[in-house]
Amino acid sequence: MPAGVKKLPSPTNTVWIIGRTLTRGQADYAAVHAIQAQYTLTPLSAWGKQYSPPAGPVDPSVDMKTAPVQQVAKMAAATFFQTLAKSMKNDRPAPADALAVKRLAALGMMAGKDFDPAKLEPAMIKTLEAGAKQAQKRIEAKALKIGAMKNGWQIPEPPMGTYGTDYEQRAAIAFFGLGANLREDAVYPTAYSDQEDQPLTGKRHYVLHFAKEQLPPVKAFWSLTMYDQDSFLVPNPGGRYGLGDRDPLKYNADGSLDLYLQHQSPGPEKEANWLPAPPDDFNVTLRLYWPEKAILDGTWMPPPIKRVD
Repeated sequence: MPAGVKKLPSPTNTVWIIGRTLTRGQADYAAVHAIQAQYTLTPLSAWGKQYSPPAGPVDPSVDMKTAPVQQVAKMAAATFFQTLAKSMKNDRPAPADALAVKRLAALGMMAGKDFDPAKLEPAMIKTLEAGAKQAQKRIEAKALKIGAMKNGWQIPEPPMGTYGTDYEQRAAIAFFGLGANLREDAVYPTAYSDQEDQPLTGKRHYVLHFAKEQLPPVKAFWSLTMYDQDSFLVPNPGGRYGLGDRDPLKYNADGSLDLYLQHQSPGPEKEANWLPAPPDDFNVTLRLYWPEKAILDGTWMPPPIKRVD
């Protein structure tokens, strides 16, 4: 390796980089943007030379308008397996995948070779189509139950971020999130309902109360983000999409903390702790970065969201 370059081995030819830069609020944005503007990605073959990145950020033949999950849902089984075979050629299966590779070989799919469905019997093609539809339903069902429900929160459980041969868990994560952090790096509990198991809605007022000794036990930081029923950020006049321990929150005299989740302002005295909700259904995600052992072993869990009207 060239001097000053650190090698990070990858088991595949395809690498996904998600760069995160810490900011402590809007006052940091200018400095953070200046740092981000200096980030570059250079092929090793061009290291130390004059290099200009490609003009386009993506392959123009790729459909960038249809969500990936919708593209897969509409994909014929034969096309799916052809795509899988191509992927297995570019990124060879891991040793742990030996059993799955053996099962795929029974369908005429060999690692490193193209897959030609025309060579299959019509009955086999029908079987593949039926299996693909069943798999879609199974993955969708699994995606709705990632982890365990505790206090109204859906809390992710192992495996996350690294799956081994748990293909169902991997597929369920890809279905709604494309990827996931290792639990040792971050845990994302999500709440869709209140303490009475009723859907969260902007028509109601809620309080998320952390006792002093129950504040999220993290070594880095935590945040709570508001999403609408389609899991998009919620536009609001103040441009506030989340709250966390880096914000100027108002703590109670005993050290506890109340966060207000509702559509209308809770009043000037409480606005510092207000997370604006849409007028209809919503959900919130609590992000716990560098979680303490209590989060990882389940001895700590988020308190229930309580309806107060």
